[in-house]
Amino acid sequence: FTGYIMEDKVSFNLKDRNTLEISWAEFVSGVFSNNKRTYSRIYPRESDYDELSTLEAKGSGTGFFVNEDGLILTCYHVVEKTKSIKVFLPDGSEYSGKVLASSKANDLALVKIAAQSPEFLVLDSREGAVGDEVFTVGFPAPRLQGREAKYTEGEISSLSGQEGDIAEYQVSVPIQGGNSGGPLVSKKSGKVVGVVASTYGTLGYALGTGKTAQNVNYAVKSEYAFMLDKTLRAAEKADDGLFGYSGKSSNFVRESSSQGRVLKDPVSTVKSAVVYIEIQQKRADKK
Repeated sequence: FTGYIMEDKVSFNLKDRNTLEISWAEFVSGVFSNNKRTYSRIYPRESDYDELSTLEAKGSGTGFFVNEDGLILTCYHVVEKTKSIKVFLPDGSEYSGKVLASSKANDLALVKIAAQSPEFLVLDSREGAVGDEVFTVGFPAPRLQGREAKYTEGEISSLSGQEGDIAEYQVSVPIQGGNSGGPLVSKKSGKVVGVVASTYGTLGYALGTGKTAQNVNYAVKSEYAFMLDKTLRAAEKADDGLFGYSGKSSNFVRESSSQGRVLKDPVSTVKSAVVYIEIQQKRADKK
């Protein structure tokens, strides 16, 4: 495609001969999606490449506690190949995080901090239904919107995700970069039915289809997080404490052990259980 930068908007001539025009705000949102630092210049200077080769990329995401002992569930892409992980609790306290288990295929990861959880959420092992009302709490675009947790709601639109992926839901809950790793919570049960994973940005969707996206978002189903828990349990059993695993700390709070738990205010409970994750990652070209 070819594009034209104008005073108040950006215009793209797409392959199907349609023309897409988006505002500067939408363009910037697309360029900076997924919290990856991106440099866009029409004519890059030679000195720019020296600058890029020495910078460390920073990013952020959301996670949430799944037991009382500081175990956090988030997305794999949030903590992938990180130099350091900082976890900020709702009270503002900060802890270093360590990845204990991860699944690139399902885009899930378990992170541990050396602290007790102020609150935790229970995962639902049953699949949701189309039309179920759900919500999430997370930290979208924190550099623009601040680090106060944001609430958004919607419904489960489909029981399959991108290209028919059965491990995902498509949802109408509005999300942005930074929401990744947040809990998708059933309004009816107060349990976590999925982990917010991705959205089609305006720019990316337009380049692929020639049309603008209308709130197309995805979450990994909770049942796949239980698989990750099993992986960690197996590692603990084989490790027997030699490599820092600590038995009970890796176990999700099971539905069977939380039958009597009633959430009088599910939103407040979720806000107390979500954490802001900040990562620092070395650039691939930096030695």
